[in-house]
Amino acid sequence: MKGVDINMEKPLLNVKQAADYAGDDVSEKAIRKLLEDPNFYPRVNIGRRVFIHREMFDQWLKEQASPKKVSGF
Repeated sequence: MKGVDINMEKPLLNVKQAADYAGDDVSEKAIRKLLEDPNFYPRVNIGRRVFIHREMFDQWLKEQASPKKVSGF
């Protein structure tokens, strides 16, 4: 595809790729912090290496951006 970084089409992203993918305001440090959270489900371990599943990361980002429902209102 013209104008698309081939790395962005891979299903698994490393920390640097995930930070670049998420946007200018997201640092590698922020991605590493997310990887420490056991509820961060896009995390994929392969041996000792850690990756982020791109499609699941997309879904997670959408969930973070959507308004939270508050019970009782």
